[in-house]
Amino acid sequence: MADISDIETAMVSIIASSLCLGDGYLAGSTVVSSLVGAPCRVYRGWPIANVLDADLANGIATVSVFPAAGSTRHCPGHLLQWKQNPSVPPTLTVSVSGNVVTFGGAGGSNQVAGISFGSTISPAAYAYRLTASDTPDSVAEELASQIPNATFSGSSVTVPSSLNLQAVVAADQPEFLETRRQEQQITVIGWCPTPAIRDAVMSAVDAGFANMQDQWGRQTQQFGLPDGSDGFLRYVSSMTDDRAQKAKLWRRDLRYRVEYPTTLIELHPIALFVGGHVYQQDVEIEVTFGSVIASPSQCDQTLSATASVDLQAALAASQPNQTIAATTNI
Repeated sequence: MADISDIETAMVSIIASSLCLGDGYLAGSTVVSSLVGAPCRVYRGWPIANVLDADLANGIATVSVFPAAGSTRHCPGHLLQWKQNPSVPPTLTVSVSGNVVTFGGAGGSNQVAGISFGSTISPAAYAYRLTASDTPDSVAEELASQIPNATFSGSSVTVPSSLNLQAVVAADQPEFLETRRQEQQITVIGWCPTPAIRDAVMSAVDAGFANMQDQWGRQTQQFGLPDGSDGFLRYVSSMTDDRAQKAKLWRRDLRYRVEYPTTLIELHPIALFVGGHVYQQDVEIEVTFGSVIASPSQCDQTLSATASVDLQAALAASQPNQTIAATTNI
């Protein structure tokens, strides 16, 4: 689930990128900004006084990210709907040659391997859910033990027939449910040794938040969080402090409000094989829908979309003016 610490960490990364501190910037480290031309340090939390004094004396600009106390607001109206996270590919691989199925890659839990062959109307299908200790060899052995007259050698399974032989490996897919939504004010403070460095640093920081882009290069106010959800950032205000609070301390505060969800994450299983056949009056038309891999929330839609295309092709090839009744087996 997304936490306020995830919001702060993501904002630190955006600030580091805005200041051109390099890919993989380690929060709290000192790096010379190629944009500003001064050493900068970015981190979560409130600065420690003696550390900040030492940094200012050495010409280091500090940018801290800190949640404002008492500024959390509950946002009603969220939807209790499962959403799919970015797809997770399986680590186990599979290939088919003739009537031989060979597994490769790496095993591991939350994966399912399956083999299907035979008539398109009623194919034989076998599946095995991997454990954390499974390897390609053990998967081949387990599936061979399920399939009548099958044999295995190493990571390969030889099945009795190559007719319509399919082999699929799929990974459980993470999905999240938004259970609550809240908004929190975040203060981004620049603690700088000179007014010129302060202006350059905080101008770059504010521009970075104002010009965020999504993966397609479009301007956005959202940024990704570890659980697959997004934070939504809004500008609130800016304040410059020119008072000499300490020697060589020049400060500017930028305030933002970030709306983000609290989520529940679960791994959901998926379908390995989908197939079916069509009856047109007394004539049976064999239609192969193919292999569909989808999350449970998408399975019905994916199947119907795939089936409709194949049914149109079947109609065109037979008697397009007749009514077709379709049945599918999953």
